[in-house]
Amino acid sequence: MSIGLNYIDHMFLCDLSSGKRTAVHDAVRDELLRFLAPAVSTRSGKVKVTKEPFMVVDLNFQRRPGASAAAHQADVAVTSTNRDGKVEKIVIDVTGTYAGAGWGEGSSIDLPGGPAPAPGVDARHAADRKIKHYDDNYLNTKSSVVPLAFETGGMYSEEARPLLARLTRLALASFDPSRGRVPSFSSLRRQLAERLAVTVQTGNARIIQSYWGRHVSIPGAVGA
Repeated sequence: MSIGLNYIDHMFLCDLSSGKRTAVHDAVRDELLRFLAPAVSTRSGKVKVTKEPFMVVDLNFQRRPGASAAAHQADVAVTSTNRDGKVEKIVIDVTGTYAGAGWGEGSSIDLPGGPAPAPGVDARHAADRKIKHYDDNYLNTKSSVVPLAFETGGMYSEEARPLLARLTRLALASFDPSRGRVPSFSSLRRQLAERLAVTVQTGNARIIQSYWGRHVSIPGAVGA
């Protein structure tokens, strides 16, 4: 039995899959929280991680004049204090998109027989929409708000590489050499990237499984 590209597109775009898409988003967010948890517990208050912070109430961002009064939330906020007392804030907004068709406006379309978009195109569009959203509504967000935009195929927007490096440095500082071997920066960063990749692909599999069970009937299968 063969399945055309229109079926593959629809698996990820169908309104009935929206809950599964949200689950992928939430799983990526939660994986970031788990990765940073040791840094929070071992660095004596020097690292604070907040899940789904409100931009104004929790993070003290100022609205632009005339901006929406909606209570916007990011996905993860990380505040760290270095040895010199300098405070660094990273506000992460996770967003997923289906490579080739997208989950929102501004994406490319990979129709049967048409040209496939370059990997990363839809992630770039998704990241740009997030950047515009925060810049339109709040002052001084460009240095601290970072979109983590990913495609179902595994590609990320350009912001992901420096973001994962920043998070890895925070996590690396939580290791105590007196208590055992300290991993290298590269191995820990690779571990984070692999954990996120597994999370996304597990979510993809659940979307396909859910769609297949609702819409695809295999001749001779039980219940077909």
